[in-house]
Amino acid sequence: MQGTSSDILGVFSDIKDVVKTLSSVHQKVEENHAKWFQKACQIAEKLDITVQKPRTCQVQRNRANNPAVTVEDHYRRNLTIPLVDHLINELETRFGSGDQETAVQCLFAVPSMLLASKETWRTSFDRFSTFHEDSLPSPLSLDAEMTLWQRKWERRDPSTIPATVAATLKEIDSGMYPNITECFKIFSTLPVTTCECERNVSALRRLKTYLRSTMSQTRLTGLALLHIHYKMDIDFDEIIRRFARLHPRRMQLANILSD
Repeated sequence: MQGTSSDILGVFSDIKDVVKTLSSVHQKVEENHAKWFQKACQIAEKLDITVQKPRTCQVQRNRANNPAVTVEDHYRRNLTIPLVDHLINELETRFGSGDQETAVQCLFAVPSMLLASKETWRTSFDRFSTFHEDSLPSPLSLDAEMTLWQRKWERRDPSTIPATVAATLKEIDSGMYPNITECFKIFSTLPVTTCECERNVSALRRLKTYLRSTMSQTRLTGLALLHIHYKMDIDFDEIIRRFARLHPRRMQLANILSD
């Protein structure tokens, strides 16, 4: 998910598959746990480790303490079930929000998905375009564009239909479909994760070297401002005078760029 070539369509599809798989594991947790516990016991036997249930206390604060008769039941109730529930909840919380669901709606305008859902793609894509309406060049003509967009791909040979946003952008006519083009550009820049976004647009490597990984916040902020406002004219003599007043020294400071 943090790869530079990650496709949000593929990632969301994989996430749905993972959630469905975890849900099926949760439904058959007794059968699955029995297999895992057997393998764990085999590994423990090879390492000469005795598999036993931890001591049960009346008041337990640092670990789960659900009652269980056997060792296998203990780990199933206190380890396997909570772990599977935690994974499902985290995935649904991270990737099930409204904004992310709105972002995925743009995928229905990709020609391959458009032809697979001719009756519903307009409603889904309209939801995405409405969310980014302020960024569109002419939102009032979007409805006509969508009509022409569908007819365009219905006439095409199915073997030449683009299946990704990147492939669609290479074939789209921005003059004929300015709003749809802008939507695809916005969608193609949406990162799958925050790590992906930071890796792509971060300019820290220009400010910091790999040999100097630590830097004070004041210095880092100053270098970032210099990088952002690099077009501004800087009076180096005034900078030296200010530095000399803030840090009085006996040595005479000079502008090494001109002297």
